[in-house]
Amino acid sequence: MNYLCFLCVLCFAFTSCSLRSEKQGQPESVKDLIAVENQSKNEQLEVAIPINSVDTIIGNFHIKYVVLNSGEIINKSGIDSNGRPLSLEYKDRQVLLDITENDNVIASRKEINKYDFSSIIPVEEIKEYQLWAFHIRKVQENGISFFVNICIPDTDICYPIDLFISEEGLSMKELLEEEEMGR
Repeated sequence: MNYLCFLCVLCFAFTSCSLRSEKQGQPESVKDLIAVENQSKNEQLEVAIPINSVDTIIGNFHIKYVVLNSGEIINKSGIDSNGRPLSLEYKDRQVLLDITENDNVIASRKEINKYDFSSIIPVEEIKEYQLWAFHIRKVQENGISFFVNICIPDTDICYPIDLFISEEGLSMKELLEEEEMGR
């Protein structure tokens, strides 16, 4: 009887391990999209953990993106409630984006970060900001509009931006408060 139980446990462990290894090798998964390789100081491989990921089909568009922490650190200093100096660190973020329309690739692993918006955000201030939010705003016949919010961490000082991506390329504009509310 004990021998039979031991065999059952052994079979279960073997099948669990083989199924797990099959899943790890599947291409085109969100895991493959977010496996961003960075060499750390001690030569170990780091894998970025997604903050948000989307994989959806809307109309003729297949949209897949992940928001990840990037390697850049934003330092912010101030004073705590007891009057002592306070230093905070925030990780900046980036987006990896794939878009296809009827099997036609519009964007393949397109990296989007705050520096892509230097035409809107003053260059001398951009290091203080963090790519805070990224999501689909609306889908049109000729492309996709994304809402991007780039903010100074822990404040409401932000640049709300409409990023439009189509076969012709990308365009961006800062959103006015009325446009932002209308999403």
